[in-house]
Amino acid sequence: MAMKSFLPCVLLLAACPDPEPPCEPKPVIRGPWTTGLHARQAEVRWETAEEGCGGLRFGADATENWAASLSSSTHAIVRTIEVGTGVLDPPDLPGTSYQHRVTISNLEPNRCFSYQISQTSRSHKGRFCTAAETTDETTVFAVIGDTNPVLGHTELLYGPMAAARPQAILHLGDIQYYASIIETWAAWFERTKGLLAIAPILPVVGNHEFEAVGGPVSEEDSDPTEYTEYFLPLWGDHGHPHLGNNYSVRNAGILYIFADSETDDGLAIWDQPGTDWLAQTLTTAEATAGHSFSVLMFHRPVYTRSKYSAGLGRRNQLEQMLAGHKVPLIMTGHAHCYERFDVNGRTVIVSGGGGAIPHRCDREHEDPVLSAELASMQQTTFSGYHWVKLSQTSAGLAGEAIAEDGTILDRWEVRP
Repeated sequence: MAMKSFLPCVLLLAACPDPEPPCEPKPVIRGPWTTGLHARQAEVRWETAEEGCGGLRFGADATENWAASLSSSTHAIVRTIEVGTGVLDPPDLPGTSYQHRVTISNLEPNRCFSYQISQTSRSHKGRFCTAAETTDETTVFAVIGDTNPVLGHTELLYGPMAAARPQAILHLGDIQYYASIIETWAAWFERTKGLLAIAPILPVVGNHEFEAVGGPVSEEDSDPTEYTEYFLPLWGDHGHPHLGNNYSVRNAGILYIFADSETDDGLAIWDQPGTDWLAQTLTTAEATAGHSFSVLMFHRPVYTRSKYSAGLGRRNQLEQMLAGHKVPLIMTGHAHCYERFDVNGRTVIVSGGGGAIPHRCDREHEDPVLSAELASMQQTTFSGYHWVKLSQTSAGLAGEAIAEDGTILDRWEVRP
């Protein structure tokens, strides 16, 4: 593994002296976690309540043969939200925190690494992986949607997901629910810590990402404080090509597209700038040597037998947008269940069973023609908690839907 241009040793290695004032490490209050999935670089983030220095060391996965030590950059984040005081420990409180970021460069593709950060006397360990560049390499992803850890079922899924050792966790939206009354981001981090230590979360934006204290952003004059104070600082600035909340990630011959189905700022895929971005992204990918196909992920489903569909108009719009493009797999969340549809040879997955209260997904719609059509396309359904293991090989993609008790609910494959 080639290593170039690393900063001098500043923290953590045995041969390094302890940092001297005014550089004083402070305790971690959120994280650490990694963002994005790149072939030759990675970024680790964490937050402290007080300003101070920080850093990490990293090396090959599952070893402590540290290859290099790097210092973090920090910037202040001011949050105004107060949720959970007197109800949930820990609550979200207003105030300033300091986010540390370390960018690690010159990595080899399709490799996994261990890292360790140290703030005061407590160390924090984690793992990150790089994307594959060649199609003969195997990658494992974990896919989950609509996580609500405080209710208890999300955490039961985290253990098997972590045991699968995925290179990344693909999240289909609604990461955290203020609407469940007893959820906070502070509690989310406490309960998700073990999963964050395994792999980065790559999320699509869901409707609950836009909650505000007092109402969702869809209400007139409401303020999307959760989005600006938590979602963007935690998951934004990931370094992937993007338009607003739309971005794409390449892993060998497959392009994973994380699309925005929710915002009303004109950049969602239903609006012209978003539609144009998706068309250009697909066209560029299909002109790239070695490209097999693209996977499209967004939050609100257009195919579902729940009552949570984006509607027939969106479905028709999406079919027009994808016409002529190689997109054999669509994955969505929002409906708290598992569904698989075969839509003219295209596999469509609904996976919103990540911990929020389950929904029924065998509903008969008022329109008998539409109801019969959806029923004929629906291959299987499950109302309960689950996640999806996604394995990318030279042959394509293989998916397994796995219930919280470990039962395999469904298996499917997508090939070029």
